[in-house]
Amino acid sequence: MEPSLVLAENLRRVRIARGLSLSDLARRAAVAKATLVALEGGRGNPTVATLAALAGELGVPLTRLLADPAAPSVHVARAGTGSVIAGEGTDVRFVHRTPIGGAMLELYDLVVHGHQASRPHPAGAVEQILITAGTLRLRVGDELTELGPGDFISFSADRPHAYDVAGAPARGVMTMVYPDVPAPIWTTDADLPPATGRRGTA
Repeated sequence: MEPSLVLAENLRRVRIARGLSLSDLARRAAVAKATLVALEGGRGNPTVATLAALAGELGVPLTRLLADPAAPSVHVARAGTGSVIAGEGTDVRFVHRTPIGGAMLELYDLVVHGHQASRPHPAGAVEQILITAGTLRLRVGDELTELGPGDFISFSADRPHAYDVAGAPARGVMTMVYPDVPAPIWTTDADLPPATGRRGTA
């Protein structure tokens, strides 16, 4: 992919994920909006200072804006590594985050050991769970579903939902899909803040 198009795609993707409009980012980074529009259109010849200002305001390394997302890459997440978000009844371990067009997909290792109520996620968010062990009881709105090993569920997570178990803890793989909504830019464990002991965002 041409470098200008790589920059355009990365800039737009990160800006949207941060929940910033073109005007917001231009103002915060002290860059002319016309310059930003040109860059996201794959045009222009930005200075290093301009790119550094944009990267700094977006909270990503400059190299992240210049890396070709289409280039072949390998990401390995070893068992037992990664930040864990611990809730009253769930523990979720962050595994990986992947951009898909304007959307973002997050992958988690899920353990449910008791009751956990979850507030609605951003509008349009979709949650998917594949159970690998135990029995999960999932309530979405007024609908209760019981899932066992090999069972899969996908649901709109922008409404209240709650997890529970029948006996022993349930384990599974969970994905969160955020379509063009603000979400943390997490791509590797190094990008994650320490999260062990934080309560309740499954």
